[in-house]
Amino acid sequence: MADSACSSDRPDPVMQARARESLLRLHLDYSRRALAVSGLASLLVLVVFHGAMRPAWALYAWALLLNAVSGGRLYLAHRWRNDPQGLLRGPQWERRFALMAGASGLIWGALCHLLYPEAESGLRAVAPLCLMGVAAGAVMSLSTNMPAFYAFFLGMLGPGSIFLLLQESGAERWTGFIMLVFTLTSFVNGRHAAGSLSRADALRLELAAAVESAEAACARAEQASQAKSMFLANMSHELRTPMHAILSFSQLGMERAGERKIVDYFERVHQSGSRLLGLINGLLDLSKLEAGHMGMSFQPQSLRPLVDAALVELAPLLQAASLEVEVQEEPCLPAAALDALRIGQVLRNLLSNAIKFSPPGGSINVHLGLVAATRQELPWLRLAIVDHGPGIPEDELESVFDEFVQSSQTRTGAGGTGLGLAICRHIVLAHGGRIQARNAALGGAELIVDLPAQP
Repeated sequence: MADSACSSDRPDPVMQARARESLLRLHLDYSRRALAVSGLASLLVLVVFHGAMRPAWALYAWALLLNAVSGGRLYLAHRWRNDPQGLLRGPQWERRFALMAGASGLIWGALCHLLYPEAESGLRAVAPLCLMGVAAGAVMSLSTNMPAFYAFFLGMLGPGSIFLLLQESGAERWTGFIMLVFTLTSFVNGRHAAGSLSRADALRLELAAAVESAEAACARAEQASQAKSMFLANMSHELRTPMHAILSFSQLGMERAGERKIVDYFERVHQSGSRLLGLINGLLDLSKLEAGHMGMSFQPQSLRPLVDAALVELAPLLQAASLEVEVQEEPCLPAAALDALRIGQVLRNLLSNAIKFSPPGGSINVHLGLVAATRQELPWLRLAIVDHGPGIPEDELESVFDEFVQSSQTRTGAGGTGLGLAICRHIVLAHGGRIQARNAALGGAELIVDLPAQP
């Protein structure tokens, strides 16, 4: 256990390599702009120091060499981007970039020793200021690669600071001291900037890895869902054929068996087969709805005829439970774009649940009306079915619409598979509507379906 804990704390080599690559890429992106500024600054130095240095050609040679090294740094960056092994050879490329940065720093630093103006003039103060200005602009571009940062700053400011500190003039000595303090301050600021950039880049890489992992998990879940839907659809088709045969032969046995006990056996077989066929049909409908393969035909029509048709179909169940249904309909309700077959299936499922969960001799209320519209949307046509059963616990009002989930209040004794409300939700959502459950004020559960009304 201790070994596994220690191994889990070790940094991931692949993540380290990616972090190094990311910082190098950031370093080169910054450096490209910084090298362009460096080229412009070298031209400005030529204009300012022209005629103040001896020999005159040395200044032009300095500018040519500086820009040649800048071109070499750009070429090196191009080679790194096209290196197929760049991720694995990150430390080697870091050393190469540091070497080239150090060469640039040494060339810039020559302004304060090899090319230092000989004549007493204000240009002697301009050279250190020029170097410190270039150095200040290079902090951000080089802090993503600290070896290059140290090489550049030491090459640029180190020799010049020492050279000025050794001069006889007090002003030049103070200038050298200021350059030395500036160098140390730049090192501190560079380390802070490097730490901040490194942490930000590490967080970015972790976020990218988390997003990639989440996308992969989502793709796997989608594939698993499609495989499940295909399996359910295929198995439902395969099971339907023998179930119809079982129901047919059990019906035939009930009609032709003479002995009452044999008739009872066939009735039990028929009842069990009917329940199993209902489960198979539910699984098939659910798999089609989840896969988006349930064909629907939407036509503008009223909800009331569909409610009446569902009540007629469920009349035997209502009579067996001695239940009454009261339908309340608001006047002048608009039509809605519906698939009559599927909305009828929703109505039968909701009414069947109300019948199962209502106490014998009770009542069921069905209300048809409109929900007040906002300025942004059309009115909703609302269907509410209220029973007087045990109700639904508050923490289960959402989960009862999930597949194979039943309320803890009705899980025993009432039967069911937990597919009815899940199928209802898919059908209602396919109509652009919404479905919800809540507990009625006077007891029992209230299932509400809202459908967009026609304008």
